[in-house]
Amino acid sequence: MPPSSLTSSDNRSSDFAISETSAQLQSHITRSELEQQMHRRWRRGDVYAPHDLSSVEMSKWKAKRGTPRRDVFDELGIDPRNEYKNFALLGEFMTETGRIKHSNATGLRPRNQRRLAKAIRRAIGIGIMPSVHKHPELLGRKR
Repeated sequence: MPPSSLTSSDNRSSDFAISETSAQLQSHITRSELEQQMHRRWRRGDVYAPHDLSSVEMSKWKAKRGTPRRDVFDELGIDPRNEYKNFALLGEFMTETGRIKHSNATGLRPRNQRRLAKAIRRAIGIGIMPSVHKHPELLGRKR
């Protein structure tokens, strides 16, 4: 047999192996993408209809990650009233227009939300923080 015929058969087998591994890789990628879309954890014995696998139904099971679940000040053991000099910390709890964010957005419990509001008002009162960070008219012109 001439050497050229041996190399062509070897190339065919290596091409087949490469295409097989790429197919396996593609199926693995597809599976991992589908697993990321599945927000509900199915257990053995669960009964489901095809509609349960639709994106509309799966979005109902998606975890909400909008607000923190724990109070930051309680976790750190900090009293917000003593942090009125910390401009960077207080700025995290204010909107661009200078308003104090709602407790739904901050994730603070009511007691610490009131203490934080007092610290922000205290900082504004002594002139450490501006009462308006960015003027609403300037925010409108930005577009």
